[in-house]
Amino acid sequence: MKFDKGLIIHSIVLLPLIWVFSGVFAFANGDKILNVLVPLVVIARVYFLGYRDIIANFKQNKFLWLLLLNLLFAIIAFFTYGVSSSRFRILGLSFLYLSILPPSYLKHISFRNLVWLLSGSLVGFLLLQHLDGNMFNRFWSINPIRIGIVSAFLANANLYYAMTEQDKKLKYISLLFATIALFPLILSVSRGPWLAFAAGMLVLLARTVNLKALNYKVVLGSILVLLSVTLMLKQPIAKRIDTTIEEVQQIQSDNMETSIGLRLQMWKAGVEIIKSHWLLGVGDTGQQEVKEQMANENFISHEAARYAHLHNQWVDDLASYGVFGLFAILLFVIYPLCSSKGVDNKTLIWLLISVYLTVSLTDVPLERSHPFLFYIFCMYMLLSKHDVMDATNRKECK
Repeated sequence: MKFDKGLIIHSIVLLPLIWVFSGVFAFANGDKILNVLVPLVVIARVYFLGYRDIIANFKQNKFLWLLLLNLLFAIIAFFTYGVSSSRFRILGLSFLYLSILPPSYLKHISFRNLVWLLSGSLVGFLLLQHLDGNMFNRFWSINPIRIGIVSAFLANANLYYAMTEQDKKLKYISLLFATIALFPLILSVSRGPWLAFAAGMLVLLARTVNLKALNYKVVLGSILVLLSVTLMLKQPIAKRIDTTIEEVQQIQSDNMETSIGLRLQMWKAGVEIIKSHWLLGVGDTGQQEVKEQMANENFISHEAARYAHLHNQWVDDLASYGVFGLFAILLFVIYPLCSSKGVDNKTLIWLLISVYLTVSLTDVPLERSHPFLFYIFCMYMLLSKHDVMDATNRKECK
């Protein structure tokens, strides 16, 4: 039996990309497997393919410049006042891997198929939670919010493909995977991702409303699927709604130790930090020290002070890293928006951004390893000029 050396090398180089769209979210430390996998793939890539085209790839791909800029800032912060270890690690691994990934290797990789792969893997993830007896509570193998963020985008992306694919078989497959993605989204019982999914749906409807090829039967089917899954899981939804109402009532009674109340305290602390440290921030470690001091002075509670971040991406970045750090991370939103004009994947880029912008109001999706890594890899694929999205089977709205 003869082995195709080129195919083997190709498969090895693509391993980190495939891993991100498969099992990485099923394990609490799944992202840390890349700590070993990426260096090994880099060594194999350089050994078998050389390094000459790496520089050319970097020069041509501005998204890599963006990664490098953020990585350099993280390095400076690391040696001065501290930076989140998750952000530092994900930026380093992403830049290292995407820099050595030959653009030609993406020519025959459909982003749609990657979305399907990850959507399908959510079945395995939920099965693991069921076996552990945790499917209907929040004691998942990783923070449910992280799964909720990813599921929100996957559900919207699959609905987009269901609405725009010309092939009926592909439409219904996408609709099936959209249904699958809704289950972990709802079962995560995470209000931020729920709102993010709703924001993505608004963007999707706005982008497809004038699409001539839009199949209104599929739109109706999508609505029926959403309603059906919602009715099937009405108990956790109703419970979360009741909890939210109760939390609001508790806040009105001056009890700020609820989930919403703690967030309000953290935002108040963040604003206070920004007032006196708006230029450079206080750093990742410094933020924790300042919050403890605020708690000792009864400005916020000790419970609010113990959280590692401020539960708002932009307040947290401004408080920790100042205007320079905030601008650096904002480029992950600004650059794709500016570059999406004329790109076939414009709607998907907007969907990804809308989901993350919404979640960023109550969490830090561009700080925590799983959602941050997913965002970087998705955006790189969507912005890539070589990305093949089965365009012949779809009609994109311009």
